[in-house]
Amino acid sequence: MKTLIDQVAARVAALREERQPGQVAIICDGKDSIWTTAEKREEFVGAVLILDFYHAAQSLSGAAQAIFGPDTPEASRWFENRRERLLLDDDGVDNLLRALKRYVKLLPAGSDARDVVRRAIKHFARNRERMRYSAFIAMGLPIGSGHVESAAKNIVAHRLKRSGMRWSDEGGQRVLNLRVLVKDERWPVAWQDYLDRRAA
Repeated sequence: MKTLIDQVAARVAALREERQPGQVAIICDGKDSIWTTAEKREEFVGAVLILDFYHAAQSLSGAAQAIFGPDTPEASRWFENRRERLLLDDDGVDNLLRALKRYVKLLPAGSDARDVVRRAIKHFARNRERMRYSAFIAMGLPIGSGHVESAAKNIVAHRLKRSGMRWSDEGGQRVLNLRVLVKDERWPVAWQDYLDRRAA
């Protein structure tokens, strides 16, 4: 994780030197250690921090199943309604937290269901500012990391996990660095930079 954040921070710093981006957005899942590390980086100062909507929906789905029972029509209806409100309403997170706090009181003390809903409450409260999805959408920002996860599959898995392939950490990283330059259409600039350094 630290290596990935270091690389993203370096890329953001390079982009800021090349041009002034309109807005930098950091999209991650809800793991506290990721956010703690990212928030300490000066390269990300002023960035919009976004909790991946898919991860938020997963937590919401778990709470719905705990409240109404696994795979029940009630859980499904409540989840879909709350998911849409979380996505589109300016006060979607606050409304969701109020609802969860009401429901948790109705669940038996010490039950697994109550623990699930309590964890969901903590998760949504802790990430409240990172879940202003309607505002992020209005700003034209992405709210999901699906394209990054897809890139991980297309960039990493497709190249490094072919039949019979074995890589050292260093060798695999070098191949991936080159593959990213090609896929990101930065190969000509990188190659010219290499030639310039070699000629100097």
